Amino acid sequence: MQLTAVLIEPRQPPARARQGWLALAEVEQRRELAAALGQATGDSWEVILDEQRVIFQPTCASAPGTTCDLAPATLELNREGSQLTIASMRAYDIERLASAAVAIADWMEWDDPVVVSAEPCFADRFAHCALYRRDFHRWALVTAEALRKHRPEAIHWPRLAEEIERLGEREARLWFAHLARLLMYLLQWHHQPVRRCREWLVAMHDQRLELADLVARSPSLGSRFASALEAAYQRARHAASVESGLVETSLPSQCPWPVDQILDFNFPSAASDRAG
Repeated sequence: MQLTAVLIEPRQPPARARQGWLALAEVEQRRELAAALGQATGDSWEVILDEQRVIFQPTCASAPGTTCDLAPATLELNREGSQLTIASMRAYDIERLASAAVAIADWMEWDDPVVVSAEPCFADRFAHCALYRRDFHRWALVTAEALRKHRPEAIHWPRLAEEIERLGEREARLWFAHLARLLMYLLQWHHQPVRRCREWLVAMHDQRLELADLVARSPSLGSRFASALEAAYQRARHAASVESGLVETSLPSQCPWPVDQILDFNFPSAASDRAG
């Protein structure tokens, strides 16, 4: 299904619109914009400059430098840097081209780009992509509302899946950071006895509480202790050296404590005055 032409303009053309167009005369600037397009769409892009326009076209990953037969639609930026057009597109191009158009508008510093003419479905996807890039908090609220109202057509499912996956990764990174921080304090406690203080005990207690809370919320994180312990310990070993001035090679090369002991709220005891 072939869709009608699209015209996108800034509501107020920025003062540097023409400068942005001229900047694309530099090969490095075109590469930078092509990279931004790739990040926005997950595809490879070519940015081609001629005397009257800049052409943006997706390329085949298997054959760099050649346009994809499956995605023939291209975007064109006029010489003044004030209009972005798509002559025609197919239905399956909408999401990719909307994401690309928003990335170009951002690169050109169009604060408030407007879809002047297009199929309603493209205008909706453009607005959705722009919201995601420019106001993630608002995008999350709008997407949550669409889920509650069972409006699947208002949701970008691949993007939502990606963000949910990132939430899980964020929890795992936070868990790892608390584990490494706890190990750092344990190293300092055992290898700098003259500097032992209640603040270190409180800090270890706090890290254990954070770890316990994270595992209570996401029990699968508890299964990661065995596999992540050495990596967390190496980070802790380096951090302890940086923070305390200890020579890193003077610290044990492998974690000297089992997981149960590391997580024990009574280890080390406040009265402890020797390693172990």
